[in-house]
Amino acid sequence: MISRVLVAEQDADRIAVWRADPISGQLAREQDYSLAGGPAPMALDPAGGWIIVGLRAQPGLALVRLDAHGLPLPEPSRIDLPQDPCYVSVDRTGRFVLSAYYAAGCCAVHRISGEGNLEPDAVQWIQAEPHAHCIQTDPANEYAYLPQTRPADRIQQFHFDAENGSLAALSTPLATIEPGQGPRHYCYHAALGCVFVSNEDGSSVSALVQDSGTGHLSLRGTWSTLPAGYAGRNTCAQIHLHPGGRWLYVSNRGHDSLAIFEVDRLNGMLRPAGHQETEATPRAFGIDPTGSYLYAAGLGSEMLSAYRVDRRSGRLEAIGRYPLGPNPMWVLPVASP
Repeated sequence: MISRVLVAEQDADRIAVWRADPISGQLAREQDYSLAGGPAPMALDPAGGWIIVGLRAQPGLALVRLDAHGLPLPEPSRIDLPQDPCYVSVDRTGRFVLSAYYAAGCCAVHRISGEGNLEPDAVQWIQAEPHAHCIQTDPANEYAYLPQTRPADRIQQFHFDAENGSLAALSTPLATIEPGQGPRHYCYHAALGCVFVSNEDGSSVSALVQDSGTGHLSLRGTWSTLPAGYAGRNTCAQIHLHPGGRWLYVSNRGHDSLAIFEVDRLNGMLRPAGHQETEATPRAFGIDPTGSYLYAAGLGSEMLSAYRVDRRSGRLEAIGRYPLGPNPMWVLPVASP
């Protein structure tokens, strides 16, 4: 399998496509894909045939098809939006796109037509509070959650109807979290029924357990992403679970590191396992589908660092560093035949 790493370079109006060597993990820049409008968040559809891209300078969504080798094809399907999306995801059927809007404080669902294009009229818009940051369906495609950093400082809980794409608030509409944490992004651990949340304002990560019958989240614990004694400024950004389910990574902006945690295979509790120094302001990073490599982009350095993942310890070994264009906002590793 050949992996490619897509990096959204927002201020260059393009997506940089890097080819990853399957043996060494080293990258070679293969294509610059022009996409006007300020591409930022990206997500891959479950079948791997296309990506959805959020446009922030000229608010909209773009559906970009991939060829048999995983390379973006011209003439994407595009729609305009009244707000700029900070996060996009695709439901587990590949029929709906979910999006979150930081400044507007809302979320939306759009349908993919039978012809594989974005439908311009949203299935639904839901008003929330400012700083809505992330939304995605769970592995069963039954529930979705919308974290909002301060001042709202909350996680909204929804049921997702996979037939029509609509969201409905759960009977308990908000998950209980510790005040002041500022939940930002999250990821699922399908085997354990857990949700791990990166807390932007608290420089921490929280583990919540999902009730599979009701979708309600319950807080299990919260851990700092910073080493003891660090007193500098910091905010957390993205969070990703290793495909093997054992290692969890969170990016620290300020400490400029990736915090590493080991996931207890029985209860989902976390054990701090160290830090990897990385690029300045590491807003975005991603793990390749094989779990062998991790790639982190520095918003401050405009560089992309490549790391080999030690599956036994979760530690990262630096193996390469590559220049990027201005404002690298998202890193999306994808697999191709």
